[in-house]
Amino acid sequence: MSKFLKKLDKHWVMIIGIFLVSLGIMLPLFIQEYHINDDTMYHITTIASIKDLIRNDFFSGITGKILPNIGNNFGYGSRLFYPPIFHTACAYLSYFLDNFNVSLTTSVKIFYFITFFISGCMMYLCSYRFTKKKSLAFISSVIYLASSYHINEIYVRDAQAESLLFVFLPLVILGLKELFEGNKKWFYPCFIIGYVGGILSHFTMMIYVTLFLGIAMLIMYKKVFKKEFIGPFIRACVLVLLLTSFFFEPLFEHKLFGNYMVYKKWVMSLGVWHKTLWGIEYILPLGIDDIYFYFSMVTLVLMGIVLIKKRAIFKEDKYKLVGIFTLISFIMSSRYSPWKFMPYSLFMIQFGWRLVTLVILGVSIMAVVALDNTRVSTKALCLACILLSGLFSIHFASSDVVTEPYDYSNGLGWQREYMPVSLMDDDMAYYNERGHKVINLDTKSEVEVTEDNYPSLEFEITENGRYELPRIFYFGYELVDKDNNKISLKESEHGFVEASLDKGTYKLSFKKTLAYRICIYISLITLIGIILYLVFIKVRR
Repeated sequence: MSKFLKKLDKHWVMIIGIFLVSLGIMLPLFIQEYHINDDTMYHITTIASIKDLIRNDFFSGITGKILPNIGNNFGYGSRLFYPPIFHTACAYLSYFLDNFNVSLTTSVKIFYFITFFISGCMMYLCSYRFTKKKSLAFISSVIYLASSYHINEIYVRDAQAESLLFVFLPLVILGLKELFEGNKKWFYPCFIIGYVGGILSHFTMMIYVTLFLGIAMLIMYKKVFKKEFIGPFIRACVLVLLLTSFFFEPLFEHKLFGNYMVYKKWVMSLGVWHKTLWGIEYILPLGIDDIYFYFSMVTLVLMGIVLIKKRAIFKEDKYKLVGIFTLISFIMSSRYSPWKFMPYSLFMIQFGWRLVTLVILGVSIMAVVALDNTRVSTKALCLACILLSGLFSIHFASSDVVTEPYDYSNGLGWQREYMPVSLMDDDMAYYNERGHKVINLDTKSEVEVTEDNYPSLEFEITENGRYELPRIFYFGYELVDKDNNKISLKESEHGFVEASLDKGTYKLSFKKTLAYRICIYISLITLIGIILYLVFIKVRR
């Protein structure tokens, strides 16, 4: 710890600077009420529902996968599909800040600021390891924070998961840079934390990070396919998969054996190519749906200098990797990309302009090279212009604000993507009209629920038959009779839980599938194993 503090002491001025820049950019968010933006109510209602789980059972904020309130209180399983970090962390933060009468929306603002500040610190760390110069690393951090798209992710889109991704992306790049230089001590923690955090923040974007990095590494095959590189890289990838297996398992299980809207063709991916950029949007403030993508003119000039006068840096493996990665990201974010010829599986990104995030990552690392060996006054002027450009991009696209009570129907998402397809087939008419009773599908009679301890429920039936329970069907529910015998479940024609039952008393609860529970243990054991290994190494030293 003392060694860490000594290293940190060298950078505290820059860290304070990043804090002040973050505060300046985020200040309007705190001054204004919480505006309803693109994804606001989905996130707010999800966080509020997780917070309700925490109130009932503190650890269910982590373990609970079926959300109350959302989905007419039939049990919405968005946490079986959606990356958990932002929602879960926000819910716990709000739960603790309740003691100080801090509202949920203010808690979200605070968490936004924390992640924004940390993302600046991560870019500073990454750039410092690239350049070995604090001033250049600080400017990299400001470019990263003040990019219009990064700011609009928060102010316009309220894209919480994507904004959190900015924290982890620099670590992934830094990890690979360190491995190219043979520094495994830095590679493992940076790459693993970056990748695990990225997957649990925004899995879809990490698919494209993986694809583009994979292409870049194949181009650099002479450096990659060496024992000293490929061995540590494979080991790190295995650890990443083990640590995230608890997240992947329900995704694959519901994809392979279920039929959910999120996997239905074109539901989540129509018009990807039409949501790409012409390229001029990187230069001028020409927004799409009030979202801006431009860099400051200073950043663009610096990048031009790098490409024209400093291109020798691309002989270095670390900059070559970043350069190829950024070029691919730029092409794929533009109308000049071959999206029309891509396999459907890659259309899950929904909007091609999302890849601007990866362009920002690369430009933030490379552009500052143009300022190497320049005067302090030049750097200061560039810094001021970059920051000012970012401040001008701050705006709210909506005048509507979040008010209580929340409309939990918004928690279903724009495409109601985590609903069974069968439930959506009748335009949700059945879902909207159905009550919270157990229904005999043969006689259409209804049975009262004797105990509704969400998401569990208990009921008693007096005649044999096929029964539909008031819970949306997801794999992981378990129904037992009074003797604790398990009853087979399936999805009803309307997307709810169905079972063939004899008369008796029954209890339904969400236990997770066996495969899911195994993957949770795998992730936990892997995490504990890594911690014990690090402790062992520390003690041995």
